[in-house]
Amino acid sequence: LVLGGHTDEHGPEEYNMDLSERRMKAVQAELEKRGFKVDGNFYGESRLKSDKHRENRRVEIRNCW
Repeated sequence: LVLGGHTDEHGPEEYNMDLSERRMKAVQAELEKRGFKVDGNFYGESRLKSDKHRENRRVEIRNCW
């Protein structure tokens, strides 16, 4: 599995990068506890999904099998 941590555009860019990393690592830790092999990336506000803030605050999971 590959995770991607994201944030919205509110706040300083440096804070958003840190937040997206922490968000991704929280999901990564939980999945690894359950036995999944997980890689991850964090994107901050660089890949906004929509103009709705809630949709931009996310961790996406991709299956790379």
